Amino acid sequence: MRRLTLVLVLVMAISVGALEIYGPRALGMGGAQVALVDDGTCAYWNPGAFGRGDNIFEASPVWGFVVADNITEAMNEFEDTFRDNRELPSDPAQYAAFFNSVLTDVENSLDGFNEPGVGVIGNMHAGVTAKIGSIGFSWVDITKIEVGPWADTRRIRLIPINYLDSQAEIYALYAAGELTAAQYNLLGSQGWSTITGAGIGMDDDQSVISLDGFAQHDIAASYGYSWRLGNRRSGDFIGVGGSAKFILGERFRNSIDLVKAGQLDPANLVTGPNWLFENVFGIDSTTSGYGFSMDIGVQGQIGEFFHFGILGRNLIPFEIKWQDGSTPTRIDPMVRIGVAFEPFTGLNLAIDIDALEKDYTVSVYNPVTQREEDIVVDKVRDLSIGVEWDIAEIFAIRAGINTNYNSLIEDKARANFLVTFGFGINVVGVLQFDLAVMTNQFSAGEHNSTLGGSASLGISL
Repeated sequence: MRRLTLVLVLVMAISVGALEIYGPRALGMGGAQVALVDDGTCAYWNPGAFGRGDNIFEASPVWGFVVADNITEAMNEFEDTFRDNRELPSDPAQYAAFFNSVLTDVENSLDGFNEPGVGVIGNMHAGVTAKIGSIGFSWVDITKIEVGPWADTRRIRLIPINYLDSQAEIYALYAAGELTAAQYNLLGSQGWSTITGAGIGMDDDQSVISLDGFAQHDIAASYGYSWRLGNRRSGDFIGVGGSAKFILGERFRNSIDLVKAGQLDPANLVTGPNWLFENVFGIDSTTSGYGFSMDIGVQGQIGEFFHFGILGRNLIPFEIKWQDGSTPTRIDPMVRIGVAFEPFTGLNLAIDIDALEKDYTVSVYNPVTQREEDIVVDKVRDLSIGVEWDIAEIFAIRAGINTNYNSLIEDKARANFLVTFGFGINVVGVLQFDLAVMTNQFSAGEHNSTLGGSASLGISL
């Protein structure tokens, strides 16, 4: 549905996976940053860069977002099906044909919403790093919110309540095989109509939009040390660094009914500013928790053209322990390898790849069973390719591609090729402004899409 998709994307734009792409330089290069990072985002991408100590002091505040829309195609199909079959027959004699064909189409269309991963996934990242020589202190916040529908496709609960207002209509439904004898007798005992709680008709349909969120705040202290290789003119070096992190986690949850006044109508989902503020912006955390972890990084340069880096993130498998006593959340380790080539001064070609595969899991809550399950939607290993052209150390132009490497070697893995663009401006070596955007298409509205952006303003002395 075109209108609904726009609403949900706007919801998430104020807030995909492997390592989230943090910072505008990284975003502009598709996430290829482990071998090249040298700004305040090194606390996130590679603490080994702290050992370079290029400046006495640096401060780099960062803000950005990524929105992955995985619902447009399902919404468009449902809207087309619903619109084509919206004229309901007024003659009970036509009920059997209507429910055997039309309602089946609607039922099948609704089933598309219950596929794992259908919805909107949005990330907001923000943070700041203060770097003093080889020591750094940083705060990085990555908040993820998933907005996804759950459609109650039990056929008995898809019957509009205006079909349950008279004995003739109810008998026609019974004759069409849509009601059992027990249900028919129950409606008769209720005066040939249905009431909430009887389990018959759309009044009891439990379709919802579920909002689930998770925020991770990493507060880290970092240190790095580097050694020069060869003579001073060569510029060759190798740096090693680490970050000790205190992790504060938050969970969010809310849900909105899809059925209003006994009707399942696409228009029920087109909402205004009040809906956004009450159900998304105003969502409160349901619980919080804490944990500890550690990152280690290595970065270096050999010769004038070759850069390399290795990031080990969350190397010790810690957990976030929740205050409400729920099952702790495991913080999975990640290993990322990056190389970059500089064929001539100012031009860098970089590649990053995750060495470990990660399960991308979606938390699904079923209102019928009132149970929550984690479903593995995809197997993810991030591949990033980027290019950066630094012109006279004043203006930088960047571009990149990001995808799931598993999609290139496994038929079942999802492929989503993201294209990124960015630029940076350096003002007399003191101020650095960077901006980047990311997308997978240039004409939104008809297909699933991804949109992202990031900006930072850094100070160096």
